[in-house]
Amino acid sequence: LVTGTYQMGQRTGVWAKFMQPGDAKLLTSYPFSKLRAPFTSTVEFEANDMNGVWIIADRDNRVACQIQLSHGVRHGTFTLFHPNGQIYMQAEYSQGVLNGMSFEKNTEG
Repeated sequence: LVTGTYQMGQRTGVWAKFMQPGDAKLLTSYPFSKLRAPFTSTVEFEANDMNGVWIIADRDNRVACQIQLSHGVRHGTFTLFHPNGQIYMQAEYSQGVLNGMSFEKNTEG
């Protein structure tokens, strides 16, 4: 199920998509595998491009993933969170390319 608004045939404003683990391979991997489905993916569209912060959260509103986008391309910080809310992995992107610091923590932090 997807909700959102079209303006002149283009996606605009906030869109939400509700997903189960079988809908995307990513949702079967850690940390998603330790969270509760269904997952809600929310992102803002501008002129049919994802623009801003894309967030994926579980049914308890625990944020699992946060990705900064600019005109549909990763640009800024990509973060995955442990189920307890602490950062699991973080990487920096510039125009869709990894650029800058990146780190990953184990399940104990």
